[in-house]
Amino acid sequence: MDAPDQFTAVQPTGALVTAESVASAELPARRTDASKTFSASTASTPGQMVSQAYSGPIHFRGADGVMHDIDRTLVTAGPGRFATRSTAIGVDFAARPDDPSLAVVTFDAGHSVGFGLSGAASGMAASPETLSNTAPSIVHRSILP
Repeated sequence: MDAPDQFTAVQPTGALVTAESVASAELPARRTDASKTFSASTASTPGQMVSQAYSGPIHFRGADGVMHDIDRTLVTAGPGRFATRSTAIGVDFAARPDDPSLAVVTFDAGHSVGFGLSGAASGMAASPETLSNTAPSIVHRSILP
């Protein structure tokens, strides 16, 4: 996924260090919805960290309490269904336009909303077309008779 616009900040001292130049791994416990932090410690700069901040969300807090990467890629989610791979709100789509649950948005275990298209033609099942990393879609062609 392409990340939203980003900038790099250095903590706590001096020389500019970018996340790309840091040999150490990301510190997942320091994630926020719009930032990543990396250890940039060296013998001369112990405790130094590099944070990358983004102009929009790149993570969401899962039910497990951990910040996960947002991934809007559409994947197979069971027979005749496609869903986003990793998002805070579940979104899934039917492969067939005449499915009574053409699209469903799930907010949590007890709250969801969905819809179908009355009179939709039964036809070829769609396949996910990723128009870009930020705008995946399912395309149904000629669904109304």
